[in-house]
Amino acid sequence: MFDLHAASLVLANLRHTAETSPRLPPELRPQNFAEAWQLQQAVAAHIEATTGATIAGWKCGISDANVFMLAPIFSDSVQHIAAHGPTLCPLIPRHNLASIEPEFAFVMQTSLDAAPHYSEAEIDAAIGSTHLALELIFDRFEEPASLSFPENLADGLKNQGLLIGPRIENALPEVDLVLAHGDSNLNIKGKHPNLVPKAPLYALVNFLREQGMGLGAGQAIITGSIAGVWDVPLNAMVHIEYVGLGQFSTEFTPST
Repeated sequence: MFDLHAASLVLANLRHTAETSPRLPPELRPQNFAEAWQLQQAVAAHIEATTGATIAGWKCGISDANVFMLAPIFSDSVQHIAAHGPTLCPLIPRHNLASIEPEFAFVMQTSLDAAPHYSEAEIDAAIGSTHLALELIFDRFEEPASLSFPENLADGLKNQGLLIGPRIENALPEVDLVLAHGDSNLNIKGKHPNLVPKAPLYALVNFLREQGMGLGAGQAIITGSIAGVWDVPLNAMVHIEYVGLGQFSTEFTPST
């Protein structure tokens, strides 16, 4: 029988210690979306009770198979690019590198409570700003490929945090990217996994509504990497440009 409480303590502790672990024993593994969602919420409640960190945003997505995915992003893991000068971004390294995903972040200006239904226009009106962003990635399990989808979902889909960059006018389904560090300068064709970058946000709002939840003002929502996972060096300035939209620089430093 699935032990929700014990599983939530293990996952919350992994986030707290920044350690990796073997796969959970069978009795702690969620078997389906419903159990994974319950476990996510139990972990969030435990984190808030022990650290005070609250849900400050969500990562969400819709796969090619039309599978909906979501994971909370906690307030103690959200960082911002400095308005002036370079930004240091502490994170937990993965294989002695910083693992990041280029994203768009939608920051809510007004709350969306658990109303009967929200139209896309109503959700658009509640968004205060759109930003360039980087999701910070970390595998909390030693063999992540062995995990089932519900296990990955329960653990937050490898999310360890979010770096919010400059504000932009609109998120585009396709954008050229430039990734530069040291002598390396890569030009990458970026493409959002969905034709409409806000599509997962629309799904998130109405999923949360069905759970009796909403989105709060100030929460940041990311909806899918536009170029997969990048592994970049630590303690070196990294420059990222979304051609035609904006650019920023940061230096990733180990937090442990």
